[in-house]
Amino acid sequence: MKTCSKCKLLLDKDCFYKQVTGKDGLHCWCKSCDKSITPERRIWNAMKQRCTNPKCKAYKNYGGRGIKILYQNFTEFFADVGPRPSPELAIDRIDNDGNYEPGNCKWSTMKEQNNNKRNRRPATDETKKKISKAIKDYWNKKKIHLNLRD
Repeated sequence: MKTCSKCKLLLDKDCFYKQVTGKDGLHCWCKSCDKSITPERRIWNAMKQRCTNPKCKAYKNYGGRGIKILYQNFTEFFADVGPRPSPELAIDRIDNDGNYEPGNCKWSTMKEQNNNKRNRRPATDETKKKISKAIKDYWNKKKIHLNLRD
């Protein structure tokens, strides 16, 4: 048995989600209370975990790199980014090396987020030449010739 920290009911342990970082391996809120959390609040909680909890899998890419949450609280965060316009959008930092702070967060698609990664590098001239050669080789095998300029 465990007491839910939100509704204060004493419930069976199967009424709680598992959570690795919990003292007893369970989330502090029961499943019913957990469903009442807004998507924006879930995103806020996930941000806090990856920036402050070394046991979180994503910590090394956030808190471990020095990324901090500079919003004073959830209310300030929500006032800055507003409600999530669509379930397909996630929170994104405009400056990927910057903190979660006013003016540096926005709702983004996965494509936008993938273009804002640390490992995203522009193609060098050498890479462009290799790609162009690979395309020419492919079409030459197909006996189709393209008039590409070198």
